[in-house]
Amino acid sequence: MNVLTIDLDYMSTNYAKLVDTIYSNDFANKRWGEFYKNTYYSEDHFKVNIDNWLFILDVYTKAIAECTNVAFGYEHDSILFDLQDVGTRFYTFVSTLHYMMEACASLDIPLVLLDRPNPNGHYIDGPVLDMRYKSFVGMHPVPIAHGMTLGEFANMINGEGWLNNNLKCDLTVIPISNYNRKNPYLLPIKPSPNLPNPKAINLYPSLCLFEGTNVSVGRGTETQFQVFGSPYFEAQKYTYQFIPKPNFGAKTPKHKGQICYGKYLKKTAFLNEIQLNWLIEAYQNSKNKSVFFKRFNFFFFINIKLLNYLFTKIFLY
Repeated sequence: MNVLTIDLDYMSTNYAKLVDTIYSNDFANKRWGEFYKNTYYSEDHFKVNIDNWLFILDVYTKAIAECTNVAFGYEHDSILFDLQDVGTRFYTFVSTLHYMMEACASLDIPLVLLDRPNPNGHYIDGPVLDMRYKSFVGMHPVPIAHGMTLGEFANMINGEGWLNNNLKCDLTVIPISNYNRKNPYLLPIKPSPNLPNPKAINLYPSLCLFEGTNVSVGRGTETQFQVFGSPYFEAQKYTYQFIPKPNFGAKTPKHKGQICYGKYLKKTAFLNEIQLNWLIEAYQNSKNKSVFFKRFNFFFFINIKLLNYLFTKIFLY
């Protein structure tokens, strides 16, 4: 049998080629051993979580054990792409789509995309990505909340020539019947473990900005992306607190086991724009502003001194 696998958020694209072909359990272990040994924390590579690494290894080895003839090959009539996006530049399904389109184009394999509604498609907001900071969590010069479905985004990738070497993917988008982006769309199931409900999805474009800071957005709780907090806030300024603990969505959550003081946002009004006030407030109430923004972070490869300057000289006046 032929098997095509996609590892979404679990590994660095810099090392994806290390597992292009697997023929035996022993080979898989050797390859993943090299992957883990050579992965380090810097501006160009992000540190792989050991739980995720072991999970992927377990999946591969179990799959290999069940199959008598496994080939990571390219003998496909076409590839079917069906993922539920949330309309945000740093939600990495669109990056996965980009690389899938690139692979299909380079191998002359047609890609069929089943389009789905964008639950944040009712508005467009946020700065366009500065392409000097392109990464897997931001590959395209679009706003944070881009307003497009994945089908529309795929056509834009093709039309703008964003694929490597100006490749063009043989793309067929199966459209959504009776779709109107002005009508609210509530996902019937969660698109990923840390977006458990429509409120989290609506708050995600705003709260994900905290991922580049020392502030928790509730990973390791049951209210992911519906709260924010930190042990480095002044406790007397906040009435809400939570303690992140390992769970299905986060085995090693930020500030695990520590009391985080912050805000509960689950009852806030439905957002029609990106909310920056929470980020500014958190910065103002941080005990040590010099470490508020994380220097090496998977989400933001940015000039920390510049950000601190902007917050100090502009937002706080």
